[in-house]
Amino acid sequence: MKVQSLFISDIHLGYPHCKTDKFLAFIEEIECENLFVVGDLIDACAFHEGYLWKNDNNAIVEKILRFTRGAGKIYYIWGNHDDFLCKWKKFALGKNIEINRRKIYKALNGKKYLLIHGDQFDGFIRLKFFSVLQKFSNLLYDGALEINRIVNKLIRKLGWREKYMSIFLNPKLNNFQALTTQEAKRYKCEGVICGHIHHPKHYENINNIEYFNCGDWISSCSYIVENLDGTFNVKKFYWENKKKV
Repeated sequence: MKVQSLFISDIHLGYPHCKTDKFLAFIEEIECENLFVVGDLIDACAFHEGYLWKNDNNAIVEKILRFTRGAGKIYYIWGNHDDFLCKWKKFALGKNIEINRRKIYKALNGKKYLLIHGDQFDGFIRLKFFSVLQKFSNLLYDGALEINRIVNKLIRKLGWREKYMSIFLNPKLNNFQALTTQEAKRYKCEGVICGHIHHPKHYENINNIEYFNCGDWISSCSYIVENLDGTFNVKKFYWENKKKV
């Protein structure tokens, strides 16, 4: 599949529930001029919790870097799980790789979109005792994802399509959407493309701003494309029996 631009976020490489096999299958079959990583490609927090880096993660990084071999460019917007990359901003990683906290992209449709991860608008992670609360919430999240895995295994045996729990685990946030669209307006953009809350969504008008969320590759396996005709779509990657359906 060839598109003008691909937008992905919250892959969380290193986290045990990351769908590395699905993401690798997906990234192998897509071509784009611009690849926008909208935060949390790598989950540095997972390493602090003792999780190990797997070979599949290396394969994914190599596939992503191949986009720069031609005329393609990678724009990396760091998030709260890969904020160590902010230290690399001042280093030259190649003319086709750009690392920033935010990016304004002028699309084929003539609109300007603000690209931000969105963690800066999450009040929870700004709490004084966030590190303690995060460990507790991570345990709950891991447990819920394990239940989701078991349920989906049963669903697949019945021949049904998988269901994902991110919409239930992350019912937020009207406030998040309002704050990100207000930020886009502050930068004089017509739209915002973000991640962070693991909830793929498109709204044509919030505060007179077009809103996109990339979703994640822990539960929803979603992404955004800018097509060659200038239109945008939020899509999900479904993969059964090692084939896309």
